[in-house]
Amino acid sequence: MGGDLLLNIVSEIIGIAITVFLVDKLIQKREDTRWLPSKFFLYSRLISHFDAVMWATVPFIMSGSKYIYEFGDAVATTLDVQVDFSNKETSKELFSKLKEYLSEVSLDNKVEILKLLSQEKEEIDKILASSMTLIEPELSSKLMRLQRVLSDAENFVSTFYVDGKLPLFEFTSSTDVVSLFMYNAAEAAQKAKKWIVYKATNKRSAEELVLEL
Repeated sequence: MGGDLLLNIVSEIIGIAITVFLVDKLIQKREDTRWLPSKFFLYSRLISHFDAVMWATVPFIMSGSKYIYEFGDAVATTLDVQVDFSNKETSKELFSKLKEYLSEVSLDNKVEILKLLSQEKEEIDKILASSMTLIEPELSSKLMRLQRVLSDAENFVSTFYVDGKLPLFEFTSSTDVVSLFMYNAAEAAQKAKKWIVYKATNKRSAEELVLEL
């Protein structure tokens, strides 16, 4: 009889544990559904800032088909840039092109680019400040990396002007430092954007949208 009683108790504990687990999952699913529209709106807002970083750092690769990504009722229009930063050969080629491109950009224009990137960091910070609880851990790590990189832009700009003039700076004669910074910014923005577009509920080309109108 003692064995039966113990078996019943163990069975009851297992039953309670399973019930608690299922109820917890149900509550979590309801919470996820409740906040999904807010998450979708957040995704649609962030994409334009990722694109701004890409246009500022690697404009020469900003080509491809334009797509409308739907996140529930929210939408975002963006170029589908096919660049694989995880591929070593592609990365080396891109970095080489970036150095060549920046060698033809004046120091004044480099400063303007860095200011723009600093502003983008501030805009993303504002979005995140009001939406941090909506961001999944994986996306959070990607955004934190992007923001860490962009914070260097602000540091660069703060050292440029002395008495309203542009001083000689380390990369006035070599573009390696700024090229590496631009590459890292573009890579971080593209990876964060890639994560978000996978969350889209629908994807249509601009041509498809025109035909529907």
